[in-house]
Amino acid sequence: MSDGPLSDGRDLDAGRLFAAAESDFARYEVIKDLVDECIDLALNYRQSGHPGGSRSKVHMMLALLLSGAMRWDVLRPWRRFGDRFVLSAGHTVPLVYATLAVLNEAVRARHERTGAAEFAFPDDGRWALTWEWLLRLRRRGGLPGHAEMEGKTLFLKFNTGPSGHGMPPAAGEALSLKLAGAGDVKVFVFEGEGGLTPGSAHETKNTAWGLGLDNLVFMVDWNDFGIDPRPASSVVAGTPTDWFAPYGWRVAGTEHGMEWGPVTRTVLEAVCGPNPGRVPTMAWFVTQKGRGYGKVDAASHGTPFGMNAEPFWAGRKRFMDRYGVAYEGAGSPAPADPGAVQAQAAANLGIAMSVLRRDEDLVTWLSDRLLVIAASADLAESTNIAGFGQDFDGSPGTGWYERTHNPTGALLPTEITEFTNAGLVAGLATVNLAEDPFEAFDGFWGACSTYGSFSYLKYGPMRLFSQLAQDTELKVGKLLWIAGHSGPETAEDSRTHFGIFSIGVTQLFPEGHVIDLHPWEYNEVPVLLGAAFSLDVPIVALHLTRPPVEIPDREALGIPSHLAAARGAYVLRDYQPGLPRGGTVFLRGTMPTRNVVNLLPELSARGINVRIVAAISPQLFARQPAAYRQSVIGPAGGLDAMVITNGAFKLMREWADGPLAREYSLSSDWDDRWRTGGSVDEVIEEAHLDEAHIRAALERFAGERTERLARLRKLLDDDG
Repeated sequence: MSDGPLSDGRDLDAGRLFAAAESDFARYEVIKDLVDECIDLALNYRQSGHPGGSRSKVHMMLALLLSGAMRWDVLRPWRRFGDRFVLSAGHTVPLVYATLAVLNEAVRARHERTGAAEFAFPDDGRWALTWEWLLRLRRRGGLPGHAEMEGKTLFLKFNTGPSGHGMPPAAGEALSLKLAGAGDVKVFVFEGEGGLTPGSAHETKNTAWGLGLDNLVFMVDWNDFGIDPRPASSVVAGTPTDWFAPYGWRVAGTEHGMEWGPVTRTVLEAVCGPNPGRVPTMAWFVTQKGRGYGKVDAASHGTPFGMNAEPFWAGRKRFMDRYGVAYEGAGSPAPADPGAVQAQAAANLGIAMSVLRRDEDLVTWLSDRLLVIAASADLAESTNIAGFGQDFDGSPGTGWYERTHNPTGALLPTEITEFTNAGLVAGLATVNLAEDPFEAFDGFWGACSTYGSFSYLKYGPMRLFSQLAQDTELKVGKLLWIAGHSGPETAEDSRTHFGIFSIGVTQLFPEGHVIDLHPWEYNEVPVLLGAAFSLDVPIVALHLTRPPVEIPDREALGIPSHLAAARGAYVLRDYQPGLPRGGTVFLRGTMPTRNVVNLLPELSARGINVRIVAAISPQLFARQPAAYRQSVIGPAGGLDAMVITNGAFKLMREWADGPLAREYSLSSDWDDRWRTGGSVDEVIEEAHLDEAHIRAALERFAGERTERLARLRKLLDDDG
């Protein structure tokens, strides 16, 4: 089998594919019953999960996977030119688990029967989700409660579950494929109408059309119910056509979303039908939430029947009667012993799978079908991000992306869609086209920007990307998260646009997942980016301010070169010899640093003898040798220290954490109030970051050191 993209894989005629699938609908029906059983048996044993939406999407799922509409490899879901599947409705992941369990069982049974190498699980089954794993649903080390792209579920191509979070990354994956020249590769997204109500759906629909993502296909399970006991249509007007067609999307659908003929025809039309406008596609399917489960609509959303309850056994009776099997404990309450409960669950999953295994014709057809399908799978000006598309060092820039005239542009023409922009680049960075995606990354890195004050709008997608990057076995790219116009330096836009507190969201990650960079002048920016991107860390957060400041003569002032920024912190001014030492000052931010630099000659003249440290990146600094760190922060570290920062004091705790630190520090939240607005000078003065306040604070800090140390010692003595 080759590993290159098919040039004509989408030239298949939907009518011809439908005619080929129609004769297999009886087989589809048996597989559907097996998937239903696996969903119900797994949820009955775990007593947790979402039966309703999982059940309602089974017809959509199997028609997509078995008709030839989707090119994918059940054994090797990492194939670089295989179509991608994003379960935006991540809570319905039992659907995926059960489907993979049934399909993998057919492959396993075929291999056991024939010994043929093409049916062997790679790596001794490390990646194969078999029915035994359904016993570990929602358990530590088992199958997660929502969709995650790792281990047994590399079929899933993003971590999803939070409403609205799966759509932007899916668009990003489609964009990455188009940029790489693999626009024939499709990205399929499963969602329900409830998941289309968050604002990210509106943003993604606009963005996907604007980027010309004709390889993006949404499949909407329109069942009219979510969590609450009222129809979605009672609070959301319109139909899926109304929700997508006005955005320029191509739309197909069926009122019969639980019948093989209409569902398969709609799936194939969505994927293979004519698309002269080269626009994204949405297919809708009218279904019933909880189809065949025993309770429907909202009641079926997130609560399975009690273990071995009478309605649960009623559903099993239909399966037993149809296929002539008998479940252990049928009609009886659950055993009292947990071990016996597990044994019964395992036995009954095995009994369900026996329906497949005993049908050699079905095993042969299904395993052959999966191999055939697998073979087909082988084939911003304001925040200074605009520089990515400009000429550099003799090489022409790629400019703005335009879906028809400049499809290789690096700058994406999106609107005010901060959340979706972050999801877009997060999805883009997960597409790895390397021959061996476990060992190398061949794809795109992404960058997105907004005002620092709006950084929280990007946190959701960044959080999911961080989780994915931590656990997926496949190599992924990196993201540059630019928090522009941070701090009170954004004075004239007033406090609605200051980034004083909200920039702290970039710290809400496990250690080692994000590198924060706070350069105070532009020469430090490339140095810091080079240092950060050299590390095995998925996200780099670059915090920038305005206005630009005059670059000082570092050498004349005795300040280290801007290259020192690569170490995360450096001594901007050390203690003067022969004078009493006044303590350590950790300094961050453009205007505070500029004002301190302006004061340096005066500090020497006044005998204010403090060590001043440019605190630029705690993560880069933490990676320096211990001797260097000690030389910068001194033996007392952050205990005998104050900070001067354009952000909130709490965001500097990694530098100065002593009990008296805030008492002496200067920060934009010095009085625990929001700043107002005005000119830069006015707001910097209000924030107590002007030269006068800094001079007074440093004089007090150095002058009261003896008293301060005595207070610290007393605190320690009182505690002892």
